[in-house]
Amino acid sequence: MCDLAIMWMETHYPPFAELTKTVRTGQPAAEHHYGQPFFSWLSHHPEQASRFTGAMANLTSGIKTAAIACLPLDGTQTIVDVGGADGSVLAAILPAHPQLRGVLFDLPHVITDAPKTLAEHGAGDRVDCVAGDLRDRAGSRLPDRPCTDQVDLDAADNPRTEPVTNAESALYG
Repeated sequence: MCDLAIMWMETHYPPFAELTKTVRTGQPAAEHHYGQPFFSWLSHHPEQASRFTGAMANLTSGIKTAAIACLPLDGTQTIVDVGGADGSVLAAILPAHPQLRGVLFDLPHVITDAPKTLAEHGAGDRVDCVAGDLRDRAGSRLPDRPCTDQVDLDAADNPRTEPVTNAESALYG
């Protein structure tokens, strides 16, 4: 939980001071504080991006363990983790399911540590790490079973419906 606490203190609390501007203008506080959308800012600050990835892992580790044990994966050949950061979800799933392959999809600056995490769990040779942005139009169909792990769609960049439409387009053609 250390990464989570530090991340909130360093990157989230300062923009909260701008909350009244958000209420008055509709502009996200983080965008006003950083001068750009939060994830754009994060892409230029590797130390904070790493901390953010660790914080998201801290926040969801207990939930992931329980959810992974309940996944119905019979007949599934490929599982896609959209917004999977360091690959920890796929690293937890794949060792127990040798028939599965994985695809990890996240922002380019976020997935840099994924190969290491996946290799440490013996899953590195069964996962394709794909850098991209869910908010951009996806041109190809994704495999069998997508899952998301707290994907933040950052409404400042696009209306909330566009990322869902883009994901549907990628998944179903």
